[in-house]
Amino acid sequence: SWFLLGITFGDGYSLSAFTGFVSVKKLQDRKVYMVAIPAVIQAGSEAKLCASLLQPNETLVMTISLIANGQNKSILQESSDQEFHRCFQFQAPHVESDEVQRFKVEIRGETFLSTEERKVMIKPYSPMTFVQTDKPIYNPGQTVQFRVITLDTSFSPVNQLYNIVELEFATFDLDPGYTTFDLGPGFALL
Repeated sequence: SWFLLGITFGDGYSLSAFTGFVSVKKLQDRKVYMVAIPAVIQAGSEAKLCASLLQPNETLVMTISLIANGQNKSILQESSDQEFHRCFQFQAPHVESDEVQRFKVEIRGETFLSTEERKVMIKPYSPMTFVQTDKPIYNPGQTVQFRVITLDTSFSPVNQLYNIVELEFATFDLDPGYTTFDLGPGFALL
């Protein structure tokens, strides 16, 4: 889900939508802007936000920041007197556990000022690795074939290099296999 921040349009009306809630109120200016950000962002990922500025009648500066623990990290500062619709990539912060942070959007001109803040959840990166064997039971001396796949929280394959794969069985331990293999698009067959 995404948050929409600060839409002002038409004859001085504004629309704000936040996870299904919509409000419309009359404003005196005709400035038009919108910023869309994800409601939940994966830590350390390349996240995306989209911003629009429609029919400005003066030069406006759009500043978007992420605020956490009193620290204000600037994500975007865009100055324009022209209409634009663009999406921007930014690096999400690393966190150890779920953390609520705030996005701050400020639109400033000589005769216009709008500031809004919204909360966003930053979730730590926690991929899952699965190992599948070609059959459930082996007799002594049989070759074991297996597949390893690592999925991210969206269940998409992760392109990750493993330097060591160590298999441990219930009745005895195997020496670690020091084989380096690359999952490529997400799969490797050993």
